[in-house]
Amino acid sequence: MVQASIISPKVVRWVRTRLGCTADECAALLRIKPDRFVAMENGSKPVSMTNATKLAQLVLKPVGMLMGSNPPVFKPGVADFRTVGNEEISNVSVQLEAILIHAQECQDWYADMREDNGYAPFSFGRCISLQTPIEEAAEKVKQLLSISDSDRNQCKNSDAYYKLVVNRIERNNILVMQNGNVGNNNKQKLNVKEFRGFALSDKYAPLIFINTSDSTNARTFTLIHEFVHLLLGNTGVSSPEYDPDPPNGVEQYCNAVAAEYLIPKKVLIEYSKSCAPLDYEKLYKLASRQRISFAVVAISALKHHLISKPKFDECYLQYSKTVKESQLKAKKKRGGPTFEVVAAKRFGLPFIKAVLTEVKYGSLNPSDACHLLGIKEMKSTERLGAYVWGKEGFDA
Repeated sequence: MVQASIISPKVVRWVRTRLGCTADECAALLRIKPDRFVAMENGSKPVSMTNATKLAQLVLKPVGMLMGSNPPVFKPGVADFRTVGNEEISNVSVQLEAILIHAQECQDWYADMREDNGYAPFSFGRCISLQTPIEEAAEKVKQLLSISDSDRNQCKNSDAYYKLVVNRIERNNILVMQNGNVGNNNKQKLNVKEFRGFALSDKYAPLIFINTSDSTNARTFTLIHEFVHLLLGNTGVSSPEYDPDPPNGVEQYCNAVAAEYLIPKKVLIEYSKSCAPLDYEKLYKLASRQRISFAVVAISALKHHLISKPKFDECYLQYSKTVKESQLKAKKKRGGPTFEVVAAKRFGLPFIKAVLTEVKYGSLNPSDACHLLGIKEMKSTERLGAYVWGKEGFDA
């Protein structure tokens, strides 16, 4: 009796093309012989449950999603701001697809919870438009975040400033999620060259996701950039920060507003007059003073014609070498933060508190809570709850 195939040949072929692999490469990933994989793809050999599970893991999907006769369809409803137009995003890695799907699941749950419990909707969506002057939009960001120059200067470093901005954005009832991997899978890294962040607009649960594979300085710019997207009422995946002239008009606007907020044109011009001509050391000093990325300062100086393009290229090359050296040092460090600290950073305290509260009062199934928080066992939520509420527990 011929064994039935768990997955159809069409789906096997889809997995291979989705990964951009050859038959030999896919066979190596599955740890089977190449001719066996070819036979699975052309239908002459059945796909066992073991290989079906491995194929599903490669594309970061539950095996059940691959058991239909046709491949699963990804319909994110998310604009791709990395391109000239605002078409729906399509050509993305399996890692970014998985992150988008999970973020949307979390957002849907959080939005329903807030609406059901009578919370007020997000009131700042579409409070600006692409016609709003850059300085005016940056002033709106400043009003909403309520971070003074003194607040920024009191931050010991750029990491502290980034945390302050996250906290102030969350105060505006916006979810901020961060990760450099797909869930807890350290083998599934998020590529910073593909995306640095995205924004998911919603009436009750606007959400920002930040790719933590990036440096802290760069994340601050991305965070403000995505915040501007939400003020515009946009949903989409954004261009990398280091593109000084993105092809999409919405991206250009968000970049300009974020830069104006982080390093106002007036401040940059005054600094340039006080220590002209600008060079790498002077730009780096200003970036450190503002607790932001060197790239933001350098690109702003170029945009405002305070340095030439050749000078910008020279400074940026020097900066790139410094970044690579820092990344190499970071890789050599061992150890890391605890589970509670990592989870709190990934999902944000408002989301975690909401999930655990709904579980406590029976409004959310524990297994669903585990799925939302990427936790395998509910007993882990006790540690997480103690961390987010303090030692007194859920009633603190």
